[in-house]
Amino acid sequence: MTNRFYNLLILSDLDGTFFGRGASLVPRNLEAVERFQRRGGLFTFSTGRTHSNLYTAVPHPEKIVNAPMSLGNGACLYDAAQNRAIVNYLLDPAAGLEAAHYIRKNYPFFGLRISTTEGFMTDPDDEVAIRNLRHVAPDSIILVPENEWTADNWYKLVMIGSEERIAQIRPECEQYFSGRLVGDKSGKNLFELHRPDRTKATMIDTFRELYAKEGRELTVCAVGDYENDRDVLRAADIAVCPSNATDEIKQICDLCLCSNNEGVIADIVEYFENNYNEKWGKQ
Repeated sequence: MTNRFYNLLILSDLDGTFFGRGASLVPRNLEAVERFQRRGGLFTFSTGRTHSNLYTAVPHPEKIVNAPMSLGNGACLYDAAQNRAIVNYLLDPAAGLEAAHYIRKNYPFFGLRISTTEGFMTDPDDEVAIRNLRHVAPDSIILVPENEWTADNWYKLVMIGSEERIAQIRPECEQYFSGRLVGDKSGKNLFELHRPDRTKATMIDTFRELYAKEGRELTVCAVGDYENDRDVLRAADIAVCPSNATDEIKQICDLCLCSNNEGVIADIVEYFENNYNEKWGKQ
């Protein structure tokens, strides 16, 4: 088998992209990824999930990816084989705490969970956040009263509420934290605040630097379906979305292929098998 795809990296979102309906693994995708890797390609996940809720959905990601994973929307470079963080890009503690207290005070109708290096932290009285974490392993849920919160190991803050309420408060919230934190929607009912210098997009440079040490000049293909994929799709050499992506995402992609349920990653691999050559990215 040749190393035809040696310089090609596919960064795939999980929810609504690699996963099929109900966060299921699509056999067609798994077969295509294995075939792609046998020909020298690099495949990994670029997701808003952290290790605390990725492993519940993909118990053995090391059997699927062959490059470090980009977790927490660019907040963590993670080694799946060793189940450990390679680099954490954490929130400034002062900014994180200020944001948490501001949200709890001004938007009490929202649930608030904090993604940390140890799991998901929330106030024990926050019923919305606790309900949102019902599919997370119990040992990854950290219940701490708000007045005891410390922020030395936070990746991001996630507000949980209706789509309409998120739309109402978002402009005010983004203006208040301008220059310190940025916001993204990762789902209809999820609004996240994270470091402005760490996104899925900035992780592309991290991958390029990492593999340049091996002599690989990467061509990066990013795949995603939602708002928090927008920047990485714009930064990638090749931007792809499934047919179930939002209209905004479709407009910025080079390719719109089949839906997540049908196996969009397999469609991408097949596209490269028919069209890719190792000179891409070196022009």
